[in-house]
Amino acid sequence: MIEQQIKNSVKSPRVYISYSNDSPEHRTQVLAFADRLIRDGIDCQINREGGGPEVLFGEIWSLFDSDQITRAATVLVICTAAYKQLLDGNSLGSTSELTKAWRLLSVAANRDRKVIAVILWSEDRQYISKKLSDVTYCDLSALHGYDILLAALRSGSSNWPNARTLNLDLEAERQAKAIKWVLVAGSGNDQLPKKLVETSQLLGRCLADAGFGLVLGGWPGVDHVVGRAFAESVRASGCRLTERLIQFRKSGQLPDFPGGQYLTAASDDEAWGLSIDQADAVVLLGGIGGTRETGCLARKSGKPVLPVADTRDDGHEDAYKVYFEMIREWDASPVPGITQEDFNSLGDAAPGVIREVIRLLELLFGKRPKSSPAEAQGLDALPRNQNFDVFLSHNSKDKLTVRAVGEALKARGLRVWLDEWELVPGRPWQEDLEEIIQSTKSAAVLVGADGFGPWETPEMRGLLSEFVNRKLPVIPVLLPDAPKQPVLPLFLKQFTWVDLRGGLTNDGVNRLIWGITGKKP
Repeated sequence: MIEQQIKNSVKSPRVYISYSNDSPEHRTQVLAFADRLIRDGIDCQINREGGGPEVLFGEIWSLFDSDQITRAATVLVICTAAYKQLLDGNSLGSTSELTKAWRLLSVAANRDRKVIAVILWSEDRQYISKKLSDVTYCDLSALHGYDILLAALRSGSSNWPNARTLNLDLEAERQAKAIKWVLVAGSGNDQLPKKLVETSQLLGRCLADAGFGLVLGGWPGVDHVVGRAFAESVRASGCRLTERLIQFRKSGQLPDFPGGQYLTAASDDEAWGLSIDQADAVVLLGGIGGTRETGCLARKSGKPVLPVADTRDDGHEDAYKVYFEMIREWDASPVPGITQEDFNSLGDAAPGVIREVIRLLELLFGKRPKSSPAEAQGLDALPRNQNFDVFLSHNSKDKLTVRAVGEALKARGLRVWLDEWELVPGRPWQEDLEEIIQSTKSAAVLVGADGFGPWETPEMRGLLSEFVNRKLPVIPVLLPDAPKQPVLPLFLKQFTWVDLRGGLTNDGVNRLIWGITGKKP
């Protein structure tokens, strides 16, 4: 049947698949991929002979046949660890065999034969050899990955197709899954100010926890930090990252953070435009030129733009400038769905302002996305403080020491609620305090030389109630200047404390993290 299809495909483009015989399972997957191409009208040439592990690299040499390569319009290289070892010169094969293999691929490229690096699973991106870094790359596990590859093979064009040129109905799929997509644009370099890093991390986590889809341009800096934090939260929830993260890049370029769906475009400008087309809203962080342009283009396209103003440290001023530009132009160009008073809240202090960003996104879209963790479990909408791992209850006289404890916990990846980081100036704070006590995953009661502050006692009463009602972990913490014989309320005496009187050591912080997470570091 397959052979007959090949005979009937005289005019179809000829493709040669080069692969390594890593395992019987891998070989079966590659052959299934080849058969699918044949069923779709592609004249696909592939070595179908079997072989055990002892011919792992011998299998590769038989595939590099000069006649097959020169007759094929396109060479598909299935990238795996073994194939990477071969091309990078770390395999069991001889130097002469390696030279022959790479020379034949080079001949294919020089004779206008397209060479496309193909991965079957997104995790295999790490196995793309540096010698293939300049060729087109296709992830078959990504959304429409196979369709995009098939269109490229059929067209024979040197321009790599993308979702727009294929007219793929991304909008219909997006509506079916009820996911709202948020494009995050920001500073594209590795050296980010501390506040911008923290704000990016919090935004990534909160977008994931609220059920939004994330769109990125695949750059270093903000894209990478947001993408990594987003991915960690999505994976922790048990969802597939490929259904929630899309990155657009120019053909042949890999995203700086390797995760999610990867869609390509013929140029950087086209990838830029596609990312804005995909987004339902745009959030701006920092930026040193391109971020401002993204905001302007998104506004012209009618997309809601939410610039986080307090991310301007060390010259990263794009979001700050866009924020004030939008305020000046509000009467002529408001953001549909939110009031100017709501928009003004984006000028609040970062990183705590991210809570306002999520609130405005939910306001824009009318309700929480259906795919949010709360609704997926049939629960009511969670409080807006639901993302914090620990609430720090303390005496304001110990602020400097408490701040150092909070920074140490944040540096270890925990989400810390400290009043000066989260309470918005000029607004009633009692409601926020009640909300965080009712929603935090744990609480640390910090005790220093001055004992308890005026608000620690009512806070402890609230924590006691939460301990009884939902088994909230409550950890007493003795700060470095706490007395040798601290006076603890009866409520706290029943809990095992963390002793930091010897200083903010790794052992002390690890013990506190153990109490917060329930997992020993």
